[in-house]
Amino acid sequence: MRLKVMLLALLLVGCKSSTDNRNDDGVQSYVVENLASKSDSIGEVFSRVEPIVLEANDSCFVTWLADTDCLGDTILTFDRKSRALYVFDPDGRFVRQIGKPGTGPEEYLTATGFALNRAKRMVSVICPMGYLYNYNLEGKFIDKIGLPKRPNYHHAQWLDGKTLALWSYVDEKEPSITVFDQENDSVIYEGEFDVREAGSLSATPLFNDGGRVYCGSPFNNEIKEVGIDGVKLAYFVDLGKVTNDSCYFENLSKLTDAKERTTTFKKDMAAGMFNYEKFLTLANQDYLYLWLRTNPGTPEARLLSVFINKNDGSSTVIDNTPDGMRFSPIYMNDEYMLAEVDLDFIDAFSEVFGWNLNVTEDDNSVLAKMYFKK
Repeated sequence: MRLKVMLLALLLVGCKSSTDNRNDDGVQSYVVENLASKSDSIGEVFSRVEPIVLEANDSCFVTWLADTDCLGDTILTFDRKSRALYVFDPDGRFVRQIGKPGTGPEEYLTATGFALNRAKRMVSVICPMGYLYNYNLEGKFIDKIGLPKRPNYHHAQWLDGKTLALWSYVDEKEPSITVFDQENDSVIYEGEFDVREAGSLSATPLFNDGGRVYCGSPFNNEIKEVGIDGVKLAYFVDLGKVTNDSCYFENLSKLTDAKERTTTFKKDMAAGMFNYEKFLTLANQDYLYLWLRTNPGTPEARLLSVFINKNDGSSTVIDNTPDGMRFSPIYMNDEYMLAEVDLDFIDAFSEVFGWNLNVTEDDNSVLAKMYFKK
């Protein structure tokens, strides 16, 4: 009971900002105050939380969930360890695998994720060496498409039926975002030059909100919309300074030796150089969501879920750090959020939300289906 009270009655501290958040350029700006000290209740955002136990069998064992999307309530999720795309029904029953790693004509050597093309009802598995492997939703191979020559393609989102936004894990000399017209085999846009280390921690830099694609990065307050005309600023979220050294990444980029630069970056993070880092950005019609860590690399680090209400500018900050309440968001729509719950925290979730589960390490991941309050 003490755990239940602690989890559901975390400090109820509100944070309000102006309700007029859009400037003349259409950029929506928000301020989240007291980020380092806020800790709100999960009940501020969600009305109920239900479990989905993903079925495990000889054909499907999930160990590292990466890109996740839903078609209706059908769940499509990519497991980065097995490099496989799995489909589950709304109750978590395994439906099929789409594509597989291998050397056959319809197989890919390796993959980093997938993108769902709703207009054409197909999925595109992303090969980091510069290929898309397209399959229909029943798993039938359609074709293999070559991408513009660039190393380390990691994430993608379809802008429409024929145009794809791609994010690459590259150095600042190469563009990290490419907009590609698949039908005409042409690059529409390429840009966004960042220090490699600045993008290394972003779990899913590209995300879809209502058919529009956006990009967020770990170490700045900007969220940009990606379209066929390029990239433009869409949201500015003031979380305070990322680092007290405003020239840090500019100076880091001057280190020409890649190993030295990475070593310096990790050393500086452990020394408390950064106030926060963002892993994931998501959005729906009501909320802009940020999954981030304050004081990264230090013993004082806190893992936070930040929900910014688009309608009134208020923010809710849920501390994911305390034992028993840790969850990893992987998908969000207007109705609910899906989050992965580690096996070590199933008992705590079961106590708080009344789950009656009997899962072991031989089972697949357990997802929390978290319904937004209306």
